Amino acid sequence: MGFLYRVTPATKTMVMFVFAIATTTKQDPVVALPILAYLLAVVALGGANVRLLVRDIVPVAPFLVGLPLGNALITWARGGDPIAIAVRVLSMLGVLILLAAMFAYTTDPDDFAYSLACQFRLPVRFAFSVGLTYGFLTFALLKYRRVIEALRARWLVKSPVGTIRFLVPVLVSVMHAISRRVDNLAIAMEMKGFGGAERTFWRRPEMGFEDYAFLATSIAIALVARAALPLLL
Repeated sequence: MGFLYRVTPATKTMVMFVFAIATTTKQDPVVALPILAYLLAVVALGGANVRLLVRDIVPVAPFLVGLPLGNALITWARGGDPIAIAVRVLSMLGVLILLAAMFAYTTDPDDFAYSLACQFRLPVRFAFSVGLTYGFLTFALLKYRRVIEALRARWLVKSPVGTIRFLVPVLVSVMHAISRRVDNLAIAMEMKGFGGAERTFWRRPEMGFEDYAFLATSIAIALVARAALPLLL
């Protein structure tokens, strides 16, 4: 198990915040590409399931290709540089995808809620609401992947493009599964009296050496990419 699993959700949240600010305040490949290379190394060496990431990206590959291509065509029609726009959009998408993968594939929803409540000192109700929302999103992605795999096992879907034909039934199945999970969880929380007394935690996430090293390295990369490289290039 890689170090990303041992780093607290609070650290990963701060790293995401730092890189999001660095890339969005100056939307330039000079800034995004070094961050993209760093995140690739972090995801690959940090223990995230790269094969699972690639498999999850395949169904949305038409969107990932179509967005930069569409922007490039619009820029070309207006007399601009389509290649520069395409590279900019692709680099920004890459950073966002890897940030999401770094967090989603290595963070447990319960740990995220505990981190918000214990480390960020947010209200317990709010922290657990955010944690539950994140848990439902990961559950929806897992359910979607299982439904697609079932369709492929029955030879109903033979390519990523073929999933478009089953998009509505798949979404209905996913929404139904989420609705049942929400109802069951609401009943369980009500039976246990959630929110009726002061909350205690059976484990409290704490930052260690790996957290501080990962955060410091990420901040240094963000500062170099955002401040130094645009001046040198």
